[in-house]
Amino acid sequence: MSTVLKNDLNEPLLPKQDIETKASSNDIKNTSRLARFFGNYYLYTGVLVALCYGSHNFVLYVSIGHALELRMLYLIQLAHLIFYFMYHIQYAIESKQMHGSFWSKSRSAYYKDDGTLNKLVLFIIFVQSLLQYVSQYVLYYILETSVRSGVSNSIILSIQGTTSILTAIAFYLVFNEKLGKRHVVGIAAVTLSIVLIATGRYEVDGNTISQNAGINEADRLSVLIPVSLQLFNCCIFAAHTLIARVVNVSRLSIYQYAADSQSLASIALTLQALFQQLYFEPYTLYEFSMVFLSSLLLVLGFIIFVGSAAYGKGGLLQAILMIQSPFQMLLEIVFLQLYPAILGVFGMMACLLGVLFIILTKN
Repeated sequence: MSTVLKNDLNEPLLPKQDIETKASSNDIKNTSRLARFFGNYYLYTGVLVALCYGSHNFVLYVSIGHALELRMLYLIQLAHLIFYFMYHIQYAIESKQMHGSFWSKSRSAYYKDDGTLNKLVLFIIFVQSLLQYVSQYVLYYILETSVRSGVSNSIILSIQGTTSILTAIAFYLVFNEKLGKRHVVGIAAVTLSIVLIATGRYEVDGNTISQNAGINEADRLSVLIPVSLQLFNCCIFAAHTLIARVVNVSRLSIYQYAADSQSLASIALTLQALFQQLYFEPYTLYEFSMVFLSSLLLVLGFIIFVGSAAYGKGGLLQAILMIQSPFQMLLEIVFLQLYPAILGVFGMMACLLGVLFIILTKN
């Protein structure tokens, strides 16, 4: 079992080496049942996370294909907003029971020990939430252009693995971390995957989602558009990782960071959805249900992922998460009879193998 701490998932976000220094054999024996569960079964929970993410992508793809309208995006963070409030309500209740007050400066992650506001932490949360907000818009256009180009969305989202390589390059440029041969192999594999995906033959006539959206061959977009947008989103995700590495956010617990770092984006998008519902075109029950289900799957996967990442082995967990794209492809084949182009499948395999090579050969 991996080294864990005794304070469950309220442990602060510390560098891995600091966590390992703090932990001892007694800590391991006294960990909570939840911590021991994730420590022992993180491989299985990692599979569950991948299935949640793949299902989220599939349901959202179907939802966007049903109505190619930007307003569908606004519902995507509703479940996360609920998680945000539930977390802070629970934390306030526990704080009242243990300390006699719902909140105090001394216990807040946003104040320093001397009682002054920690502007740096606030800046981190603001930037991360802003990146999340932008990323959600990019995701919508990835989905829309996938529908308009006739390509299977699972093929496009498989490029997500590029994030690992972009992160390694960013760490090399900013922290002067060494790029090894495995990174060169990974970069070559991802480059090959993008070329294969971009040169694949995609037809809207064979795509039920595209047909249902009223897209014909004359209106079909180039597959380079969703590919380029996905690469841009990978850059945003790499920036997320870089910011988390640059700044010490040690007073933010794991789950508080997860909740707060997306809070502003969740509030902004939900308010846009409410405004849309009241003053413009209201959502149908089907539209709301599908996007909200997708949002729930995302939050469920994220919560399980946080526990798995906190107490499992990160490299193996990342490798397991790569099955989300093949699982989404399986859902597309079973439920939509949407069969991907052969070059697109080869491109997905090249990307997955390249990223797995980087992760599993890590020293």
